[in-house]
Amino acid sequence: THQKYVHTLKHQGSDADRLRTAMAMLVIDNSVDKVVQNLEAYGMLSSSVIVVHSDNGGVPCGDTENNMQGSNYPLRGGKFNYFEGGLRVPAMVFAPGYLTTDQKGTRYAGLMHHVDLYTTFMAIAEIEVNHDEMVLDGFDHWDAIRGLAPSPRNEIVFNINQVFNNVDYGFENASIAYRYGDMKLLMFHANDTWYDEAGFITYSSTGSDQCVERSCSTSERYVSAWKDNLCGWGHFLFNITADPMESVNLYYEPKYQRELDRLMEKVKNHHRNGYWQSKNWQYSASHAAMTEFYNHDNYVVPWNCPLAASEN
Repeated sequence: THQKYVHTLKHQGSDADRLRTAMAMLVIDNSVDKVVQNLEAYGMLSSSVIVVHSDNGGVPCGDTENNMQGSNYPLRGGKFNYFEGGLRVPAMVFAPGYLTTDQKGTRYAGLMHHVDLYTTFMAIAEIEVNHDEMVLDGFDHWDAIRGLAPSPRNEIVFNINQVFNNVDYGFENASIAYRYGDMKLLMFHANDTWYDEAGFITYSSTGSDQCVERSCSTSERYVSAWKDNLCGWGHFLFNITADPMESVNLYYEPKYQRELDRLMEKVKNHHRNGYWQSKNWQYSASHAAMTEFYNHDNYVVPWNCPLAASEN
């Protein structure tokens, strides 16, 4: 079946980058299958909850040596920005011992963030949340996922970034990505597009025609005039429920100015109460961590801890 899937992609004209993505996904698919088979073999499947989800949207821009081209069609943008193509990802819950017949095969439309998974798993395991965990950002979605309650989350702060290259430019120049209810606000964000043909044509990652998605993450601000021209940093306001493709920018519409003011006040409140960003971060720390990773045969282990000791 897997080989048939890859063959079908080739027949449809998918390029090499897209085929690499497909083959990587087949490896993941096989791994998940082995987990399910073992849980079933040991009589644990009925008491297990399996969640499979992506960490971010795909990278539609190809032509790099090891690139695996992703498609977020029909959504806008991709992995390196905060349009829906970078944020709205596929996910599934498999829990044959916990879901009733009428719950299986349903869809959950609630607003949910990765940080909610930890809290949700705690609720499933009937673990009492202690004092430290009460200050976490996660929400328990288990009843909502099963259709027994509304979604407990109505907002997500995706990004408040005012430090670029270790220089603090202040809140008034911050890149912001914020969702509240139906509305999403993007401030000083790259003006990315839709990569509807990703996988069938190559969107360049380099040169004068390089695509915005790959080249214009928010950390790329204040780099150069050429970069600013490519990225076209701008302000956006979308009603995601009515316009999930983000084709209608409401930011400059007079009738939405009151809504815009309301959202900005909420963002300012989050900034006052929870914002912190280092102005001294250096890549050297990343290089040191990478060295440890390679020294332990590409395994993540406790810092400065021999691999053999960590296995105990």
